[in-house]
Parts: sequence; structure tokens; C-alpha cells
Amino acid sequence: MSTTKNTRQRILDESLQRFNRNGYSTTTLAEIADAVGIAEGNLWYHFRTKIDLVKVLVQQCRDAMKANRSRAATRSTADDYVVGILSAVRINSDTAFSCGIICNSPTRSSP
Repeated sequence: MSTTKNTRQRILDESLQRFNRNGYSTTTLAEIADAVGIAEGNLWYHFRTKIDLVKVLVQQCRDAMKANRSRAATRSTADDYVVGILSAVRINSDTAFSCGIICNSPTRSSP
């Protein structure tokens, strides 16, 4: 993984933790940058605003849930399909829990 991709993912991981723990409105980009160990300007290179961070986090959560549903749809028999759907629901619930508030965050721009 390149340094740029690694830094971007570290920013996303830290943002998710802080948004879930402290809330979106009380978490600042400066706090995230400090926790990742980079300058705030370096964070701006990857994400200009907090809403830009949230949009990517929401998309990652949706992508994980979509992948879970796709795996369930590849079952060969009806019984396998039902088991697969139930498994996907469980996995999606786990994914939503790990995504926390991010999965339920609006993607519209707001201050």
C-alpha cells in the first residue's frame, strides 16, 4: 500500500473512531490530524472538510453491506439462499454496528 493510501486510510479509521466516540460536531479535523500524527494541511490534502470524510465512510459502509448481500445471492439452493440471506443480515448488522453512527449520517453538505 502506498504511503498516500495508507495515510488516507489511517485518517478514515481515526475519523470513524472519533465520530462514533465523540460525535461528528465535536470532532475537529485538527484533532483527527493530531491523532494520526500528521499536519492538518496534510489531512486537507486528502479531505477538505469533515463532510468529505463522512461521505467516504458512508460509502465504505454501504460497499461492505453490498458485498455481504452479493455473497448471499450466490447460494445454489433455496435453503442455501435463505441461510445466506440470514447470514448477510447478521453480517450487515455487525457491519452497521462497527460503522456506528456513520451508516446513519446524512450525506448532504452541512456546516
